[in-house]
Amino acid sequence: MEHEHETVSPNGNFVVRQDSLFKIAGAGTEISISDPIWHLGNAVRVDGSGASDVVEFLDRNGALQQAIIPHADAVNHPGKVFDTLADRNFAVPELEPGRDQPLRDQITSYLAECRRSPNLTFLLAHRMGWHGSSFVIGNDVISTAASQALKLTGPISQYAEKFGKGGSLVDYQSSVLRRASYSSRLMAGIALALLAPLARILSLENGGLNFIGTAGVGKTTILRVAGSFYGGGPKPYFVPWNMTDNAPATLGLAFCDLPLLLDELDTLEPDSTKAGGRLKTIVHRLAIGQGKARSHHASTDDSMSTDFHVIYGSTSEHRLPDFMREGGSKMTGGQAARFVDLPADAGKGFKIFESLPVGHRTRTPVKVDSYLVRLNKACQSYYGVAGRLYLRRLVDELATDRSALEAYLDKEMMTFEDKVANDPQIDHRIRRGLLVFTLLASLVYATGSYHQNATGSWTPLHRAFGLQLTSTRTRRCP
Repeated sequence: MEHEHETVSPNGNFVVRQDSLFKIAGAGTEISISDPIWHLGNAVRVDGSGASDVVEFLDRNGALQQAIIPHADAVNHPGKVFDTLADRNFAVPELEPGRDQPLRDQITSYLAECRRSPNLTFLLAHRMGWHGSSFVIGNDVISTAASQALKLTGPISQYAEKFGKGGSLVDYQSSVLRRASYSSRLMAGIALALLAPLARILSLENGGLNFIGTAGVGKTTILRVAGSFYGGGPKPYFVPWNMTDNAPATLGLAFCDLPLLLDELDTLEPDSTKAGGRLKTIVHRLAIGQGKARSHHASTDDSMSTDFHVIYGSTSEHRLPDFMREGGSKMTGGQAARFVDLPADAGKGFKIFESLPVGHRTRTPVKVDSYLVRLNKACQSYYGVAGRLYLRRLVDELATDRSALEAYLDKEMMTFEDKVANDPQIDHRIRRGLLVFTLLASLVYATGSYHQNATGSWTPLHRAFGLQLTSTRTRRCP
C-alpha cells in the first residue's frame, strides 16, 4: 500500500512520514519515535468482539508489513503489542530508563489516538462464508456496508488466492457455462456451487458428491468448472485429497459456505489397508463440520466457533463403499447419505457430456478430448465473476427481505422432496442427502434457479447467466 508523504494523527500529536514516526512537541518541534508505522483502522468481528488495531509498518529490511493487534493487549498488556511487532521484524525502540516518556509509550499513545478516530473499519474473519449478512470470499467482503474492508486471520489466508477473478461475466457465460450446459455432470457441479452459500440458510447438513470414473473421462474438469464459479484460474480452486488428518478443519474454514472440491480420492493414502479408515474419519469431520477435537461446552458464538459449513465435491476411480471396503472399513448409512456417488461418464459416448456441438466446418460433433481442453483453458481465463454476482444478490436479498428468500427456498425444497425425491424405495437418509445437491441441479438444469433481479421480479438464474439449458436443438460449437 502506498502512503501519502505525510500522515497526521487525528489530534495532530503525531505525524508519520516514510522515514519515521514523529511526536509533535511545542513550537512545532518534531521528535523521532521509531521507524514509520501507520494505523490503518480498527477491526472487529461481526458480533463486535475481537476488536483490534490494523497497522502497517516498514520492517528492518524496508519491507512493508501488516499486523493485527488486539485492543485488549494494547490497553492492558502493552508488552504484547511490541512482541507482535518485533515478531514481524519491526525495530521496536529499546527501553531507556530515565527518559521522561519512553519511546514505546509514545507508540502506544499514537495507536490510542488513532484508535479513537479510525480511518477505516475492517471485518475480522477467521473463516470464509457468512458473517451475519456479509459474505467473505478470498480477500473480499460482500456487504451492504460499502466501505467495509476485510482482514483474514489464521490459516485461511493462505487459501485466499484461490478465490480470484478473471474476465467478464459475458466471457464466463459464453466460454464456460455454455460449454458446460452440454453435460448434466458439469451442471451438477455448478448446482453444487450455487447451493453452497444457501445450505446454511436452508439449514441443510454438510454433504456432497463423489464423481467416479476412469482416468481421462473428465472428472477433474467437473471440479474445475464448479470451482470457476467462485475462483480458480491460474491457481486451481480444488485441492488434492492427499491431506493430513487435521486438514479437514482448516479446509472447512477456508471453504466455509462455499464448495470444497477435492481431487483424486485414490491418492489419499498410499497404504491401501489404511485408506478406508482415514477416509471414514475425514468424511465424518467434513460431515459434522468440526475440527479434530471440540469441547461440548465450547462457546456457540458464531464469531469464535471453529465449526464450518461446506458442500463438498470429490473425484475418484472407485465407488465410496468399494474404496472403504478395500481399505478395511465400512461405509455407514449416514455417510452414504452425505457423500453420494455419481458416475462421471454420462454413458453417451462423449465422456462427461450427453452431447456435443457440431463443428463449423465438419458439421459433425467436435472431438470430446478437444472440447475438454477448450473448456479447461476457458476456466483458466474466465473465473470468479459469476459467483461474486450471485453472492452480491444473495447479500442484498438477505438485507432487504430475508423472509421472502427463505420462504421461496423452503417452498422449492418441499416441492422437490414431494414430487422428485419422495420414492419409498429410497432410504430417507439417502433421499435427504440427494436434496443437498439435486435441489439446485433440478432447478438449474430443468426449470432454472430463480433469483430476484434489479426490477424486483423473479427470473430464472440460468437465463440471467445466458444459458438455455432446456433447449434440445443442436447448437454449433461455441
